[in-house]
Amino acid sequence: MSEIQVIITDDNVTVRQGLSSLINGTDGFRCIGTYADAETLLEKLKRTLPNVILMDIKMPGMSGIQALKHIKAHYANINIIMLTVYDDNELILEALLSGADGYLVKHTQPIRLLESIREVCSGGSPMNANIAKKIVSLLKAFHSYNVTEDQKITLSERERDILTRLSKGYTHESIADDLHIHISTIKYHLRNIYTKLHASTKSEAIAKAIRNRII
Repeated sequence: MSEIQVIITDDNVTVRQGLSSLINGTDGFRCIGTYADAETLLEKLKRTLPNVILMDIKMPGMSGIQALKHIKAHYANINIIMLTVYDDNELILEALLSGADGYLVKHTQPIRLLESIREVCSGGSPMNANIAKKIVSLLKAFHSYNVTEDQKITLSERERDILTRLSKGYTHESIADDLHIHISTIKYHLRNIYTKLHASTKSEAIAKAIRNRII
């Protein structure tokens, strides 16, 4: 690959300008577009495909994770690194389950960011050390929880529907619309799901459900 072409999607203009300057000022890299929202990005991808997209998670309109799922469904060869201020377990797990190729926080040093872009183009999955540590913790929880036959957990069909959609990145609002039920009903079912799975967070519930082939 003679030149790595990068697109930046972030609603913060200062971030876009800074990343663009870094990339265009480094041999072997070229920024071919900067966009403030995911909708504009998706429209531009119909005409121009980059090697790598650096994408924020929380943006006006479509979220970065929603855009990630769409892009991976239509342009599977594009490498996507989530570049965000958020490092909580649920967003990390949601991004990785949705197909993110890497996950970095925005205070990542410039040289490390450039290395990460190269790494993802070589088939790697770049992430900060603290993010990797969180993933290891999630995997430990994932593998340590395995029910025996006499402890078999049974979720109702509705509970499985809700948890499956959560694992795919749906919001509570989109699940309610999809299943034609009220958000308060979603919350009621989630309380039951957490109780049955002995989970306290969405990511923990999803991990345990996948581990035990419930969803």
